[in-house]
Amino acid sequence: MKDYPEPPAGLAIEHDGNVLAGDGGYRVIDWGDSGVAHPFATLLVTLRSVGNAFELGDWTPFGPAAPELERLRDAYLEPWSDRLARAELVRLVRIAGWTGMLASTARALYFDGEHPRGASSGA
Repeated sequence: MKDYPEPPAGLAIEHDGNVLAGDGGYRVIDWGDSGVAHPFATLLVTLRSVGNAFELGDWTPFGPAAPELERLRDAYLEPWSDRLARAELVRLVRIAGWTGMLASTARALYFDGEHPRGASSGA
């Protein structure tokens, strides 16, 4: 079996079967539910989901979280620890979480029919 390079960090594909691997590398065939973003932005949903699933409380970029969630965050950040100090990585996670919350709110408002002035749903 041939080895293929890893897909780019931050590529979030929500459904299986949407990436084909062949001699030329990876081919994404469905971008409908995917997005390319900063890799730390995924932590907003991940930490909140884990916190809720294990009754650890909600994760927020605005304050401390359960120690288990802090350890999970730190484990996720470990591959970048040779590039930036831990404090800077944590600061970037907070910024990514905050902007992710803003994006989620904007998306919810847009798709729930409460479009900002001048925006159109395309319908």
